[in-house]
Amino acid sequence: MPHEDYVAHILAFRCLQSVARNGDSRYQNRMARKSAEMRRLDAREEELTLRIGIKETELRADKLELEEIQVARRVLSRLAGSEDRAEAEPEAAVADNGDTPPDELVDGQNLTIGQMALVLLEQAGEQGLTSNEILELIRQRWLPSLARTSLSPPLSRLKKKEEIILEGEHWKLAAGNEAKPAE
Repeated sequence: MPHEDYVAHILAFRCLQSVARNGDSRYQNRMARKSAEMRRLDAREEELTLRIGIKETELRADKLELEEIQVARRVLSRLAGSEDRAEAEPEAAVADNGDTPPDELVDGQNLTIGQMALVLLEQAGEQGLTSNEILELIRQRWLPSLARTSLSPPLSRLKKKEEIILEGEHWKLAAGNEAKPAE
């Protein structure tokens, strides 16, 4: 009888091994299918993430262009009335102090960037102008290639000299200040 129990245990063990092997191969097949599906999902996710990134970059560029158009439109509408006055009273030429290269000047004007900003702020009146609006107007009237980074230092110097003030996002002439070309 002990021999029969031993044989029964061996048969049961072999049976379990067979089931385990068969079950294991089914498990491996199932895992292989899941792994292949995961690779397809990963590839699709990467593709979509890349496409979304490209579209977001394009959207940011379009938004920046739209913002520049809106700034230009606001500036032009604000200065529509003052443009007539500017043509009637042309600014006198001012000696260049190195802020603006003469070969980049338009309309024969010889003003520094700070002086240009003062002229524009005087024309804008109490509502003032944002940095973007000042930049756009300077580009339109005097320096088409003016870099954005070239505007901040002159505005800061004028603010330090208390010739202009910054209220919120709008630069304005300080009380009692008018843009005066140097004689």
